[in-house]
Amino acid sequence: MEDMSSRRLSGDDKICEGEGSGLFLPILPGESDWNKSARAFMYFVALLWCFLGVSIVADIFMSAIEAVTSKMRPKNLPGGRVIHVKIWNPTVANLTLMALGSSAPEILLSIIEIVANGFYAGELGPSTIVGSAAYNLMVIIAVCVYVIPTGQSRTIFRPTVFAVTAIFSVWAYLWLIVILAITSPNIVEVWEGVLTFVYFPILVLLAWLADIGKLSCCKRRDPLEGEARRQAIVEKLQENGMANLSSAEMERIVKDAERLILKSPAQHRIQASLGTLVGKGGKPSSSEDLLVGFLSSKYRFAEGDAIALEIEKVGKGAKESNVIVHYGIFGMEHELIGRSQASIAAGELTGKVEVALPAGKLPKGSPGDDSFVWVDIISASCSIRLPSLSFDSEGQPRSREKKKSHCRVNVAEDRRRARAFITPTKDVHPGVGQLRFERTSLQHAADAANPTVCKVKVQRFNGTAGQISCAYRTESDSARPTYDYDHTEGVLTFPDGAVEMCIEIRIASKGRYEGQDKFLVHLSEDTPDRPVLASEPTNCAVTILESDMGSTASTMIMRALDSALNMDAIAQGNVQWKEQFFAALSPVSGDDDDADAAEGASAGAWTLHLIALPWKIFFAFIPPVSYMGGWLCFFVALAFIGAVTAVIGDLAALMGCCLGLPDSITAITIVALGTSLPDTFASKVAALEDPSADNAIGNVTGSNSVNVFLGLGLPWMMAAIFWEMQGPTDEWRDRYSGVLTADALAKGGFAVPAGDLAFSVVVFMMTCVATLCTVLYRRYRFSAELGGPQGFKTNTVMFFVLLWLLYIGLASWKALTPGATAVEMVAAIFAGLLTMTGAMILVSTVLYAFHYWSSAQEAVKKDKLAQVVNAVAKLQMANVCTEGIPMKVFGAGGGAGGGGPP
Repeated sequence: MEDMSSRRLSGDDKICEGEGSGLFLPILPGESDWNKSARAFMYFVALLWCFLGVSIVADIFMSAIEAVTSKMRPKNLPGGRVIHVKIWNPTVANLTLMALGSSAPEILLSIIEIVANGFYAGELGPSTIVGSAAYNLMVIIAVCVYVIPTGQSRTIFRPTVFAVTAIFSVWAYLWLIVILAITSPNIVEVWEGVLTFVYFPILVLLAWLADIGKLSCCKRRDPLEGEARRQAIVEKLQENGMANLSSAEMERIVKDAERLILKSPAQHRIQASLGTLVGKGGKPSSSEDLLVGFLSSKYRFAEGDAIALEIEKVGKGAKESNVIVHYGIFGMEHELIGRSQASIAAGELTGKVEVALPAGKLPKGSPGDDSFVWVDIISASCSIRLPSLSFDSEGQPRSREKKKSHCRVNVAEDRRRARAFITPTKDVHPGVGQLRFERTSLQHAADAANPTVCKVKVQRFNGTAGQISCAYRTESDSARPTYDYDHTEGVLTFPDGAVEMCIEIRIASKGRYEGQDKFLVHLSEDTPDRPVLASEPTNCAVTILESDMGSTASTMIMRALDSALNMDAIAQGNVQWKEQFFAALSPVSGDDDDADAAEGASAGAWTLHLIALPWKIFFAFIPPVSYMGGWLCFFVALAFIGAVTAVIGDLAALMGCCLGLPDSITAITIVALGTSLPDTFASKVAALEDPSADNAIGNVTGSNSVNVFLGLGLPWMMAAIFWEMQGPTDEWRDRYSGVLTADALAKGGFAVPAGDLAFSVVVFMMTCVATLCTVLYRRYRFSAELGGPQGFKTNTVMFFVLLWLLYIGLASWKALTPGATAVEMVAAIFAGLLTMTGAMILVSTVLYAFHYWSSAQEAVKKDKLAQVVNAVAKLQMANVCTEGIPMKVFGAGGGAGGGGPP
């Protein structure tokens, strides 16, 4: 390792010359003898290709993180209610796994460089981290400010969390100056490396405390929680000129915003076969035999109104049959009130059973508002319309209904009886009502041999007038679609008066060795302009219990093993892993990867697919997220990112060597830009879709802090411990003899020359403070960290981009001028600031002149248009007058030679 690093770092054997080499590259024989310009272009193209690969594997890595952080747990509330919340706190997840996912290339590049260099410090890793931080803070925030539509704005809903991450993002780089230039110049001691790494859990702890309100000076009012969240969204909508919306429109937008706030960065959906008893519209799917039953088991009506309970027919021949239903009406003490019948005509699937109760005559024994009647289906019969084989006189076929008068129809036992509650007129709620689950969690006992049906009840309250509906869908947890249950989604419709409906989900048989599993059922709005869902609960956790078969020790051991490994998840992962390779060969992704979609792909899609095809096939070897709850995919994808990052490090060093550029310039420009581009697009989407600026800005400050504490803290801690144990060697002394003092050379340690890196960090600190101050000014001046007034938005974007160019220019100048004195560096900073100010004034002047010219041109066009309109109007008036003259001069009976006026 030391021989390789010496060849790479020594001035005589550069990586692109002679016998120099990196970790993997160069690999072609005689490559060092090729033309350097051609090689630089080749390495640049290869870098772009590797950046594409990093973006692909980073998406896989993020999907693993989503699988890990989306796990739910039950939470007990006062009053015995139970809701399900995510195990991972969102702030903790963003600062740990999410930050690692977005910054993995930079962090791994720093770690790999130090390990590959034999624990000698390199320039590529630290410079990439600082350059990436500059790009993230200035360019990404500039993009997020600019993409907000005119007239809209985004503000930070969690200022305390943002304050913590912003302060740490400044302190992280200030700390680098402290340890490199003040406490132990050019040496990172063990305690400094350890403390740099320890800052990471400190940051996570403080951010978590801020998120739960422990660091607030007053009582927490978190806009992302409950009613406070809704009120904050309404206030922001009113600030943006949307105060005149109707209550229904406002409620729809608020609910959409809430879903976006609670939405995780990525949602993975697994398609499964729909073999459930509930399909689209909330109606049971067809069975082998014809069945009839009530749509709902509970209804509520006002005293004196006609009670109409909906019934339906399902199964084979349901559409063609004419079903007659005989039913009885019973009181609360099961006394018979009356009998009647109803019919469901051919061509219809639903009908109504009507029961009229006169006002003031409630069933016997009814205690006021708890009055109800039972309605039971006694029997049902049908006549089926069959096609006739006879013909009319003209030889044309004719249809004829053939009735089977004694055809009996089975009644679904769980839908045979319904209860109609009768509410006194004075207590009737006039609204359509709201929907919620009856329970937030339930248990279902699976059968060892046959599939069963789990019924999840949804209740209607605060009114029963009219028909309302909601959408529903299942979501996997430890239970897997197809293997444990059938994925179900659709619309559940409540007819007029219905107060309870069931979502029926088919549960697969569970073997004797399978443990219990869990999945979730979610409710969502079906018609956004008519919100009907209650705030809580909108999800229900269903636990599938083990079958009753077997209680031996072997059975218990196998069930424990299944609970730990989830055999169904492994079986599902096997299928998904195979599908990954087929998906890698398709130019389209997601649900559109069928043959027709592939044939319709554009030429650009095919070109990009062919370029990325090797990466797609290579990354298809990463196991899917079904294994081990996503953790296996997490670690394997991390290893793949490390491998690609190592190649990027070699390519960047080779390209810089061929162009005669220091590694630091290559790092802060090409490498930082390439590794941060995926974050740019992700932040742009977050800025547009999220109602707040927390994700767009908070993730930048958090990621910049994590880059230092993990990307530099971990490798520097390892290297400091290594050199503390190793002690100074002759090679070490020769390498740093012109950099360190005599005392430092005698003592040894992990040497990090502060020259270029310290200056780069100082410039970054200046631009960082300027950027954050601008963000804070926008918050207190316009309540808009993103977006806002068009003029100020444009100036903000221009200012941030110029700050980034100032950092790139000054850091590159210092790398090309290694012997610059302190006076020269200060002069360079002032010259850069003056240049930036001049550029700001020049660009602003050009933009203002262009705006003024455009306005003048628009005014000229309007003036010309007005002149044309006036001319046309005058011409029309002249024509009117001309047309009227002959009538006045010549009159009706006069001619050309007439005898004067009439």
